[in-house]
Amino acid sequence: LGSGLIATYLKKNIGEDFDIKIFKEIEDILTTLESWIPDVIGLALYIWNTELNLHVSKLIKEKNPKCIVIAGGPNLDQSKKGKLEFLKTNKHLDICVAYDGEIPFTEIIKRILGEESISKIKENPSAGTYTINPKNLELVESNNEPPFIKSLDFFGPVYVKGIFDKFLKKGYNPFLQTHRGCPFTCAFCHTSDPYYSRMRFLSPEVFKKDMEYLGKIFAGRYDITLYVANTNMGLFKQDFEIAKIIQDIQKKYDWPRFININSGKDPEKLIEMLSIIKFQPAIALQTLTPQVLKNIARKNIPFEEYCKFQQEVLRKTGETSATELILSLPGETKKTFLETIKKVLNSSVQDVYIYTLMNLKGTPLASEDMSKKYEHVIRYRIVPRQFSTINEQKIFDTEEVIVGTKDMPYEDYLELRGLCFTISSF
Repeated sequence: LGSGLIATYLKKNIGEDFDIKIFKEIEDILTTLESWIPDVIGLALYIWNTELNLHVSKLIKEKNPKCIVIAGGPNLDQSKKGKLEFLKTNKHLDICVAYDGEIPFTEIIKRILGEESISKIKENPSAGTYTINPKNLELVESNNEPPFIKSLDFFGPVYVKGIFDKFLKKGYNPFLQTHRGCPFTCAFCHTSDPYYSRMRFLSPEVFKKDMEYLGKIFAGRYDITLYVANTNMGLFKQDFEIAKIIQDIQKKYDWPRFININSGKDPEKLIEMLSIIKFQPAIALQTLTPQVLKNIARKNIPFEEYCKFQQEVLRKTGETSATELILSLPGETKKTFLETIKKVLNSSVQDVYIYTLMNLKGTPLASEDMSKKYEHVIRYRIVPRQFSTINEQKIFDTEEVIVGTKDMPYEDYLELRGLCFTISSF
């Protein structure tokens, strides 16, 4: 979806006949590269595909040394030290995008079409980007504010344009975004950055066109889930118009039967949303320990309201509710985490998902200061299924997880993981 939005923005802003290809499967891109070599590559780096993306971009750079490689996505460090290390380690990368990619990527393409050399672009990078200055080999960042799109309407109905048809035909589930941004500041999350605090929305009229298109394709298909890429669905008034459109499409096409969303944490609004569409309501708690919530700049709803919501959801809708907890948050101890678990299991919530804390690049939690303050113990694990052998070279995508702090020794973490496994099992 992100790559498709960048492609859409590029096409609408520059009247050139670009040959743009979007890839999800490694076999697809390797086969294509036998007869088609790009002049520019855009990499969307997430924890599950960064090493694979970097490997493929190296292969392309070997075939076309003049190819310009632009990397973006959330799996990038936001510290100056981290940015420089990443670029020096991956010398084939030309430019990195710090935040939303649509405008910076398009501006770079405009400069390339204006016959500006890549050296000149690197010496004076576009707003929202950074690179290594070829003259002094130091990190150089734009002094201008990172640009952002004020309305998602600019893209129009992206599925109607057909750019994702090849993925839909293969059975991929559609992903739509009707709002972008997040008003919360949780330290473990990318969207805690002030850049993302400004909300952008998609008009219901535009959303309806895409849903009509998808409804015709997937009519009666229960195996295809609708995924909504919003951060807090049900928190904003605009979400309810979107929900009503989904309801209309369900009645018309008997699809989607299943909807996957990240719900907001306002109980009254969620109950109202559940009266329109069916989904698993999940007010995430992460922890109930007051000091830990303060440490991660998070505020939960009062626990009494939370418990009341669980009972009301079951009584009014029959839907099973869920919540999320995170193990190893800064300041959490074995004792306080056990207290949280006990309260949550007695709250009438039906499903409890307990995660090990991920040390995501670019988040406040992953900063050097926070890591030192709480004495993070970090380990690495392969992201499930994210490993390949390409031309006899093994590629692994790994994630960093925090398995201990000054308040929770590694041994306590291991014992709690055993408890979490038991809770998940039953």
